[in-house]
Amino acid sequence: MPSLLSVKPGEIVFPNTLYQSVNTTLSLTNVDGDKKAVAFKIKTTAPRNYLVRPSSGVVAADATVDVQIILQPQTSDPSLNTDRFLIQATTSATGQPLERDEWARVAKADIHEQRLHVIFKPAEEGSQVKDGAVAAVPSAAPTSSANIAAGELRGKYDELVQYTLSIEKEKSKLEKELEANKARSAVVAGSSSGFTTMQLLISMVIAVIISRLAALYGY
Repeated sequence: MPSLLSVKPGEIVFPNTLYQSVNTTLSLTNVDGDKKAVAFKIKTTAPRNYLVRPSSGVVAADATVDVQIILQPQTSDPSLNTDRFLIQATTSATGQPLERDEWARVAKADIHEQRLHVIFKPAEEGSQVKDGAVAAVPSAAPTSSANIAAGELRGKYDELVQYTLSIEKEKSKLEKELEANKARSAVVAGSSSGFTTMQLLISMVIAVIISRLAALYGY
């Protein structure tokens, strides 16, 4: 089956870097001999690792469309990946991109497929991979950035721990003060009750003494 699209470069190249988002560009050129518009869609074996813009569309006769492939920040060595991309193409009678259901109705024999492997190469500081049109890589070493980020996170964690400990100490102090206040209130209440009872007893004794004195002296 004759090719419908010329895809350049023939492989997808990224710098082997961590904690950074990098991108590369694919150029899709319509080389259909019948000068028809060509619809395309792009798939990958690792959809979580990449953003593809646009992931589908149409290329007019003799025209070229650039597709951006963005690698999401990686936290482990990406060179161990075996990611691949699949570019599918077919002619578009209307000159418009095909919807999902329209792709489903296209015969397999009418779909041209091209597979691209993802290659990770060692990144040099501030360098660009020209063949893969990779965006400039920040000059700061990934490991240094990671160490700085980890240090800042550790500092914030320590601050949070200290703040939590101070809150716990303040809480304990307030609880002790509350217990002491309760104890003092109980003592005061007990003393007040005892004093009132004593007054009542003394009054009764005095009343009895007075009544007996009155009886004795004939009052």
